Amino acid sequence: MLNQDNRPAVFISSTISDFADLRSALGYYLEKSGYRVYMSETTTFPVNPNKSNFEQCFDLIDKSQYYILLVGHKRGSWYQNEVSTVTQEEFRYARNKFEQTGDISLLTFIRDDVWAIINEYNRSQGTNKSEIMEDIKFTRGFIEEITRNEDFITAQKQGQRYPKGTWVSRFSRFSDIIDVMSMTMNIETNRRMEILRTLALEELQETIRACFDDFTSTGNAYPYSHLSLFKRFSDAKDPRGQKFPAKEVRKFSIVAIHGVNTKGFKCEAVKTLISSGELLDYDIETKSYKKSSVMKLAEIMIMEIDRIQSFFKSEEGYYSKLVAFSKEAQSLPDEQLIEIPWEIFIVMWMHERTRIVLHNAWVVHQYLSHPEKDFSNILDSIDREYYQISTISGESLEPVVWDKVQRWFDEQSLTV
Repeated sequence: MLNQDNRPAVFISSTISDFADLRSALGYYLEKSGYRVYMSETTTFPVNPNKSNFEQCFDLIDKSQYYILLVGHKRGSWYQNEVSTVTQEEFRYARNKFEQTGDISLLTFIRDDVWAIINEYNRSQGTNKSEIMEDIKFTRGFIEEITRNEDFITAQKQGQRYPKGTWVSRFSRFSDIIDVMSMTMNIETNRRMEILRTLALEELQETIRACFDDFTSTGNAYPYSHLSLFKRFSDAKDPRGQKFPAKEVRKFSIVAIHGVNTKGFKCEAVKTLISSGELLDYDIETKSYKKSSVMKLAEIMIMEIDRIQSFFKSEEGYYSKLVAFSKEAQSLPDEQLIEIPWEIFIVMWMHERTRIVLHNAWVVHQYLSHPEKDFSNILDSIDREYYQISTISGESLEPVVWDKVQRWFDEQSLTV
């Protein structure tokens, strides 16, 4: 889970007297959804004895990523007597932050019946007042300030930019607010996806680290799968009759120790991220979702990890075989060629496959780390090899294409 101190913060602003239950329910919902909630009536509200209540509220708005305003029947306490209220000043402070920095989102909710009451009040030119409204004239002015109707009219007439941060949602039930937040804030989706991305990034880092060796002569880290020795196995295509100089065979036991590192490969969080649909692309032409290039790379990485780990688990005695084979080459001249047995060849070939794991893990890691970046050109330039599971001969192990399967069923006399 994400560190609780790093939770996105929400400041809830409203009169407390007519929203006590709603504020409590809203705070509980947001807390359970992974947000830190600032409400002045709660025991968890930070208190600084060296600052006024108003200053503390403004400080917490500065720390918040979301500002939620609830407008109802009550006016609330005055901030400046008969000039502005506490809630109104909180809203002004939040809107100013939004206009200056853009790093806070404003969500305003107004009771549905308040709209009806004010519309009737306006229609009657102020003669028809509601008994449930504490100060209808003030509330009407506050709503006009929130919606900035006059600014919209002026902007339209003068061809200026329309004011931002003026969107208002009506509500009569708690579920109305939740519905808006679910769409506007993407509360649960964003929180869950952020957690999945974080866990996947941590896993990818562990996998990438397991592909490196820092016991080089220079002291710098180096991916062992990039050693020229391994490349000869990937280029062979046919294990039969492959011969290596004795000086190369002597290195087998040294580089093979890296097979232990493959136990550090992890992919459970990446699997979950794939299952979530986060890596799917939407195809406008077919109006359907399809696997993105990043998703394909991640899937190949997972399949290679499964194949490599399964192999080394079943070949637990491989290291002693390599040691014995390397010792046989110690007494031979450096350039004398030694034929590589199948059981030795396949071990070294599987080591080389960690190159695919490293490459794909790094690309997916960069993609998740920089969601704002366009990776289309990079993904298009990646060699086909990294998008498929291959045999030693280089042939793809992909299953039969669906069109051929469908054609077979079409030719059968099967009824569904």
